[in-house]
Amino acid sequence: THLRTLGHTPYDWVSPDGYPDNIDAWGSGVLPRWQFSSAFFSNQIPGITITNQQLFALVQGTPQGELAARIDQVLTGGTLTQSDVQELQDYIDSFANLTAGLVRESFALAASSPSYQLY
Repeated sequence: THLRTLGHTPYDWVSPDGYPDNIDAWGSGVLPRWQFSSAFFSNQIPGITITNQQLFALVQGTPQGELAARIDQVLTGGTLTQSDVQELQDYIDSFANLTAGLVRESFALAASSPSYQLY
């Protein structure tokens, strides 16, 4: 169901060259991908549960001021644009303390960033 909503149903691309990998083909479907990212990191996808402990383990020992860069490494191997990483870090820095909710939201926001859509 989710893959259909995202426009990526397996084996549904007529041409034998696979789904396109350019912004023209996918640019109009950003909202469903944002919604999926939010649902994924909020444990609203049936059969998928991500605990706070699992998320914290992915960023364990990372100072709050470097959290966006670490999340970028975890999710994409460091391919988000610097501006997307900076915007995420600005959001993180607007909070006094690092909490489980902030870590969870930060992962969801990173997965909703413009450059993640190209990843």
